[in-house]
Amino acid sequence: MDSNIPNITLIKVPKFLALQWRDSDNHSIIGHCKRDEKGELDEFKVKFDEHVRFFKSRKTTLSNPIAVQIDSKPSYLRYIGKLSDCLTVYPCLDQMYRNKLKERHITSNINKARSTTNETREDPSFDSTDTIFKYYNPKSTTIASMMNDNGSKTTDEVPYNRAKAKSKKSPTMDTDELKLKIFKIFESDEAKDGIQIKRIVQLTGQPLQNVKSVVDEIATQKRRQSDYKMVYYLNDLYNSSAQN
Repeated sequence: MDSNIPNITLIKVPKFLALQWRDSDNHSIIGHCKRDEKGELDEFKVKFDEHVRFFKSRKTTLSNPIAVQIDSKPSYLRYIGKLSDCLTVYPCLDQMYRNKLKERHITSNINKARSTTNETREDPSFDSTDTIFKYYNPKSTTIASMMNDNGSKTTDEVPYNRAKAKSKKSPTMDTDELKLKIFKIFESDEAKDGIQIKRIVQLTGQPLQNVKSVVDEIATQKRRQSDYKMVYYLNDLYNSSAQN
């Protein structure tokens, strides 16, 4: 194998530029290249669609791969050279290229099959300022905007904190105090035809376990005839109306 085979530079270009190069006449000039101070390719100026387009170049050093060519004979490779560098050519993101991308996007998406239906619509560029929802971030509120003239926070401007509101529970009552409050609930008109345990928990603001232990002591659970719900009725021992 000849060790004097020259190095080869691989140039990667966009598809539309590669098609123009393939369709051009032999030995015709379709553009010019510009080198930087180190003598490396930096920019390409190409005439494309009757317009002058500028393409940038980014160099990548390859790890000494071997360039080969498959001959027509089976299992025969012809050694061409060594790929030393790889130049990636990409277009500048100017308004012309933006329009090209938008045109390609509309063409490829206007009749794209989505689920079981075909939508024929343009996909406009997304603008976050046009959203119908406005999101509020409490962290973005400045300290000055959350303070009034006296230096205290105003109720209207302080963001609602769900975690803090949830943590503000009623203090736990002792058994006698809780029992007295539950007696008053059973004496109310709301509990005249029975009351559910979850409603008693809401009215007392106490943990379910504490409420249920007291309710089981002074009341009996039965099925209400009107809606067949399981509700609690005060025991006759504590029910003054039943004793009368």
